[in-house]
Amino acid sequence: MRKVVIAAASLGFATVGVAQTYSVEPGLWKIEGQGLLAGVGLPIDQTECVSPEDAKLDVSEALARMGNTSCAFDHGNGRDFSLSCVGDVTFSASGSLQVNRRQVEVNAIGTVVMDGAGELPASIKATVKHIGSCPAP
Repeated sequence: MRKVVIAAASLGFATVGVAQTYSVEPGLWKIEGQGLLAGVGLPIDQTECVSPEDAKLDVSEALARMGNTSCAFDHGNGRDFSLSCVGDVTFSASGSLQVNRRQVEVNAIGTVVMDGAGELPASIKATVKHIGSCPAP
């Protein structure tokens, strides 16, 4: 789950600002969706094991690990959000984000500015579902 939020952030879509924490069910999660950066499709299809320790995601902490230095986030009504970040990668986005213990849905559009490439259009639409227990180590 943590990787999904961070991957979404790298496309320009994550959440921060006011302390924002999401809790999900530990276990195996299936991530499916489609990202688009400057017209290039970025299919998303993977599974990830979420440990009990990682089942609570503090988005501010996740973005701090990415190196972003300044972000503003508004998730006021519990579904629609807007954000803007300036740092290693500068981005802004708006869309919808729904999180419950067994499913996450994100649908957003925005722009990303990276390494002198100028402003690039970006979008992401993904569903993340709890599908069971993690395999034994």
